[in-house]
Amino acid sequence: MDLQQYGLRGVEDVSDIQDAGHRRLFEGWMRAAETGLARASAFDPLDYLDTAKRWTLLDVIDGGADFRLRFQGPDVVGYIGIEATGRLISEVSDQTDPKLLSRMAEMLSKALESGRPVLNGPQKSTITHKDWIIVSSITLPLSDTGETLDRILIAATYDRGATG
Repeated sequence: MDLQQYGLRGVEDVSDIQDAGHRRLFEGWMRAAETGLARASAFDPLDYLDTAKRWTLLDVIDGGADFRLRFQGPDVVGYIGIEATGRLISEVSDQTDPKLLSRMAEMLSKALESGRPVLNGPQKSTITHKDWIIVSSITLPLSDTGETLDRILIAATYDRGATG
């Protein structure tokens, strides 16, 4: 499989999604978005225990000028290498791989601009010393109030890939 061909892309249909956990989240997002913006309250980690350990939940600050890490699952902390729950992305940017931050910024921007879920990967990790890991994610724009997109949920998978 040529991993370079899989960049960021919007999700049009559940059949676009390879990972079963990501498909369930997308289906939940679609149900929550039937009457307008998908509500953050529709995503209870207890309903998605198989994926919650790989979640990053962010608060949107000033329309996307920054993001506060509301929750990082333990697999995310292990992959990124820092626990930053409660902190702004701008506060931890010097402790995080610049390529990872750049990719994350693209994902967040695309989700906020489109108001729709965004798929990323599968592709080799952008973290240089972890480039043997194949990463996939779905980014879901959410609303606390039902009026503005003020939360984003990213669910990722980390799989061992070939080193070549």
